[in-house]
Amino acid sequence: MAENSTVQKNLNKHFGTVREVIRQSEDSNTARTLTVFESGALVLLDEDEAYAITLPAVTSADIGIQYTFVETVASNNDRTINTAYDNDYWIGGVANLPTAAEAGAKTFVPAGATDVQITFDDNLANCAGCVGATVTVTAVLTGNIAASGGAKFVWCVEGVMGTADANGNGTAIFT
Repeated sequence: MAENSTVQKNLNKHFGTVREVIRQSEDSNTARTLTVFESGALVLLDEDEAYAITLPAVTSADIGIQYTFVETVASNNDRTINTAYDNDYWIGGVANLPTAAEAGAKTFVPAGATDVQITFDDNLANCAGCVGATVTVTAVLTGNIAASGGAKFVWCVEGVMGTADANGNGTAIFT
């Protein structure tokens, strides 16, 4: 009977009724590369430590894979999400909402045409983070198979982040 429960749970995971949760705090390394098989995972940035996450390379069979990142512990350390290759770019952007009454904070930050990294950092000038900040990335195009390939908008990014930078313009979120 227990074996059937395990099989059913694994089937539920495969068909999306159970979402995998990946916790930064359960990884003793400072970097991690996600796999295609972890698509759909909720990745918790739940440790006050620098951490670099690399997304998998995207083949035509992988279009539609998706990951959601949520800051659950405030941190002044860079926690980054990186594309697999230097010419696999972001398309889209994030709402960057002020966490207090602020004079010049920018409210929508589009990814730049050649950006390959998203940074969560609560105290970096012109960046964003804050507990509850959420970013989802979805593969929308086949990516490169090696560094220095052709320029492609491979990952769609959307989300909401917060900033305590009184005049933050979000230019340090995407690099």
